[in-house]
Amino acid sequence: MSAGAAVPAQPRRPLLRRLRPVDWLIAAVVLLILVAIAVNAVKHTRETHRFRADKALFFNWAATRGGRHGWSPPVVKQRSSFDTACANHLLPNRRSRPDYRICLYISRQGGPARIVKTEKGPPRKVSVLENTGQAGPG
Repeated sequence: MSAGAAVPAQPRRPLLRRLRPVDWLIAAVVLLILVAIAVNAVKHTRETHRFRADKALFFNWAATRGGRHGWSPPVVKQRSSFDTACANHLLPNRRSRPDYRICLYISRQGGPARIVKTEKGPPRKVSVLENTGQAGPG
């Protein structure tokens, strides 16, 4: 009889005991990345819903004041105190320059969204990059 046949094979260690410290570190990093992605997805979804609700509130407001066709598309900015939705008022022929600009200040504190105040000002180019600290043309 051979010597190798008489010795039974050792049972394999469970997977968790076979992992090295580097494997645990990689697993922890992957878990952190997955948690960050989940948190960011929830935050992005909430911001998108808030953005669309602010636009809808502006369009409802504009519908009572000449209809949507009389306004440029609103630019919505979300801030901690009030959200703003600003748009230029367009003249009927739409080729001439807008005559004025309106900004709605929207409050979300204490119930459903509502317009707190409106502010009228001179027309200007409505841009998403405006006053955000992002680099842009000009």
